Amino acid sequence: MSLKYVCGYIVTNFSFQMGIDNVQNILLVLSGKGGVGKSSVSVQIAKGFVAQGKSVGLLDVDICGPSIPRMLGVEDQSIHQSEEGLVPVMINNGKLKVIVRR
Repeated sequence: MSLKYVCGYIVTNFSFQMGIDNVQNILLVLSGKGGVGKSSVSVQIAKGFVAQGKSVGLLDVDICGPSIPRMLGVEDQSIHQSEEGLVPVMINNGKLKVIVRR
């Protein structure tokens, strides 16, 4: 496991532990305060990467209620379980995958 020091935080390579070996980068958007635009920033970053041709996974674990599905127009869709694990909501021909904690 490798550790990187980024912006005052230690970032760990979790790919081995989480079974996401093909993930190249993990970006965490967080704040200790609500209502500061974390979801808006996350959606804009994800859309920016998709516009560059990247594949992006977006995980919304907002405990007060997920707003990312509403921002992306997929609030009527949800993830489901398959034999391989969780299947996310696919957007932009599968380039943007969304998992929401409800």
